[in-house]
This record gives sequence, C-alpha cells and structure tokens, in this order.
Amino acid sequence: MKITPDTLRVRYLDDLQKPDIHHGRTTPKVRNVEAWKKITSIVPSERRAINPFQGDVWVWSDIHFGHNNIIKYTAPHRPFQTKEEMNEALINNYLAVVKPEDVVIWGGDIGFISESAINDILHRLPGYKVWIVGNHDLHRDGTVYKLHFDERHLCMPLDIVEPDGMEYQLHFTHYPLDSVPSNSVNVHGHIHQNLANPWNINICVEHTGCAPLNLRDVCARARAYLEAK
Repeated sequence: MKITPDTLRVRYLDDLQKPDIHHGRTTPKVRNVEAWKKITSIVPSERRAINPFQGDVWVWSDIHFGHNNIIKYTAPHRPFQTKEEMNEALINNYLAVVKPEDVVIWGGDIGFISESAINDILHRLPGYKVWIVGNHDLHRDGTVYKLHFDERHLCMPLDIVEPDGMEYQLHFTHYPLDSVPSNSVNVHGHIHQNLANPWNINICVEHTGCAPLNLRDVCARARAYLEAK
C-alpha cells in the first residue's frame, strides 16, 4: 500500500518521539518535536521528476562539511587527517559522478560551518538538489538553516517502478524509522557507521565511500529485501 507525503509525515513525527534506540538511548530521538512539526516542504513550481530508471539519481547523507571531530567519531570510515582534506575529498567525489542534469537527494546534516559557507559549497556542486532536513540543520531556536537547495522536505516518499513493473516505495527520512508499512523501505542517515533494521538502508557517507551513491544501487537492495520477506 502506497502512503502519501502527509501520511509519512505523521508517521515520522510520531517516530521522532520514540526512544533513540540506535544510539542506545531511552530518551526521544528529538528534544523539541514542535520545531520539527514546523518544517514544511519547499518545492519549485517546475519540480524535476525523480526516477532512477530514467536518468541518474544520487543519494548521500550526513556529509558534515567542516566538522573535524566527525573524522575521529567515525574512524576509520572517513580516512582524512583534517576537515579541509575531508571537505575537498567529498566535493571532488561528488564532482566525479554528478552531472548538471542529475538529481541528488541529501539525507541531512549538511555542514558544521556557517550557512554562507555551506551555500558556497552547494554553489560549486551541479545537479538538482533535494534536502531531507537533519537534526544538525536546525539552529538552537529550532529554525531551519537557509540553505540553497532546490527542494526541502521533513521526509519524502518516493514511488519506484522497476523496469519489469515491480512497484514499491522508498521513504526518505533523516532518522531511521522503527517500522515501515508493507512494500516499502526506509532510506535514512543520522547513525553514521552503525546499522539499524533490515528495512532501513543507511546512506550516510560512511556507507557510500564518502561519495554519492546511485539510487539504482539502493533500489537493488530494497528489492532484494522485499522479495525475501
């Protein structure tokens, strides 16, 4: 059964108030769910279609531009000595695969530098950029960073139709979902090198070689999981 963006939004907001089990905590995933409830979708009038079988669509999450300590926290998955080295490697890896006509879905936690510095990086990068807001993309007062993405979402369902006609949904969120509806798989970030459940596909850069991953690879994993159920 396909679910609508509004239905996924309700499910995700409810999930965010449950314990952060993937970090071994009994406290809710987010402290101030009211701030998350205020995050709305921003979509241009000429929205680009997202179909991994009719053009290249890329995904990655938790890039953490400018965050020196993330190198230590996720060792050895980020093989860099400095945040400057990490930034340039991530940017170069992106430029090596993404073309201007491609779509790139960013799973949140974009950078630990100023908004203007993040935007300077975004302006260097080609493609139509879709942003799923992460916990480090909000100011302390709960307002969302003003970043120059083409789209912004709290969460996003994506209908997939495989070349042979198989249909299912990918549910894009920042935090991994504790459960998903039938015939769907959750694509998420947040937990870096850790893994969640079989229905969760982690697209943090620690699992993508510090580069965008083609969505067709995610679809292959999603299909394998759904067919094995």
